[in-house]
Amino acid sequence: DVNLINQVNTKLDQIEEVGYIKYVQPAAYNAGSQSFNNNGSSTPTAPFNNSNIGQQSYTSGYNDAQTAFNQGQTDGLTSVKNSNNVQNVFNQPSSVPSTYTNNNVQSSYLTGYKGAVDGYKDGVAITTGGTPNANNNQGTANNTYATSYENGNSQGKQQAGANDYVNNKVNQNLKASDNDYSKWVDTAAQGHAAGYSQAQSQPGNQNITTNSTDKTYITGFNSGVSDERTDAQKLNDM
Repeated sequence: DVNLINQVNTKLDQIEEVGYIKYVQPAAYNAGSQSFNNNGSSTPTAPFNNSNIGQQSYTSGYNDAQTAFNQGQTDGLTSVKNSNNVQNVFNQPSSVPSTYTNNNVQSSYLTGYKGAVDGYKDGVAITTGGTPNANNNQGTANNTYATSYENGNSQGKQQAGANDYVNNKVNQNLKASDNDYSKWVDTAAQGHAAGYSQAQSQPGNQNITTNSTDKTYITGFNSGVSDERTDAQKLNDM
């Protein structure tokens, strides 16, 4: 009986409680996961706060949606960062992890993925003169999209700074006004110096690498190694 939803499970007899749990558990879970997608409260709301099973299921739904959202962001950023053609990366994954079976939780994953990819695309293109926020699709996504987009956008700007450093075209206005861009110009510079130094000290090593996992640092590091090899060759040719 749907009317049981407003009852406290400790006040129900055994037969009623079976029906109560069967109805309230999925309803509370869906409410919790939808609340996350709408930037709502993680605290169970009425009528799901009337019972332990309602509270637990609501919280589980909220937490599962949050976990899926975070995983979507991570997977989206991995996909776009590993691409040689960032602007052509699709903002939808080929599949959703099989562990996410609830529709709301699947939507959380997709929103995290989409926002991260869209934001990164716009961030990395910050110095190309394109339309700002060209890939922002907030109007067709969950409310949490903005969080994922901003995270992706920040990391895209960081990579833009690294790219501009190694291409000798740092935008000084951006460097003065945008912390994401500026900080990772400097990170790429540190990586470049380290790569150049290691290449100098290992002239016969054709496989010089860094232990860093920061793509902006790696961008600078690899450029430093390449620049040292070019300079060394010029000296040999003299």
